[in-house]
Amino acid sequence: MTTITGYAATFERTDQQHDLVQRGAFLASLAARADRLPLLWQHQMAEPIGHIEEAQEDARGLWFRAEIASTRRARDAIVLIESGALSECSIGFLPRRVHFAEQSAEASDRPLRVIERLDLIEISLVTLAANPDARLLTIDGRPTRIDMAIPHRQFGTGPPRESVEHLRRRLGAAVPVP
Repeated sequence: MTTITGYAATFERTDQQHDLVQRGAFLASLAARADRLPLLWQHQMAEPIGHIEEAQEDARGLWFRAEIASTRRARDAIVLIESGALSECSIGFLPRRVHFAEQSAEASDRPLRVIERLDLIEISLVTLAANPDARLLTIDGRPTRIDMAIPHRQFGTGPPRESVEHLRRRLGAAVPVP
C-alpha cells in the first residue's frame, strides 16, 4: 500500500466557501471516530480510495496519514499525485457549533461562517480545494512535487516534525524548522 500525509484543513484561513475553522474544532470528532475515517476520491462516498490511519490537530490544522488502497481509482490517484497533477485535500463534515461574523466589504458581501466544532465524516483527495492550504505533504515518505515548490513558512508552523526531518535529509539544512 501507498502512504500519504498532508493537511485536510488548516486553521484561521477563510476558504472559498467563506468558512473559517477554529483550532479545537476537530477534537471531539477525532476522539469519537478517528479509527473509522475513509479517504475518498473527490468526496464521492461510493469511491473510497483508502483509509485514514492517523489524524490529529496541530498548530497548523488537521494533519493526517492515510493508506491508499489497490483499487483502480486509487492507483489513478497515486499516478496523479506523483505527477503533481493532484495535490489538494478537503473534508466532509457536519457543523455542530458555528457563529457568523461580518467581513469587510472588500472581502465579501457574505458573512463569514466560523466553525467552532464539527463532526468529521471523511477526508478527500480533490482537484481544487476550497482551502488552498489543504494539501498533501508526502507520498511514501517523499515530499510531493507540489509540496517541494511551496515554502513552509507561508503556512506558519510548517509540517509535522517527521516531515521536517525527512525534508532535511532529502534537501539538506535549507528546510526551516517550525
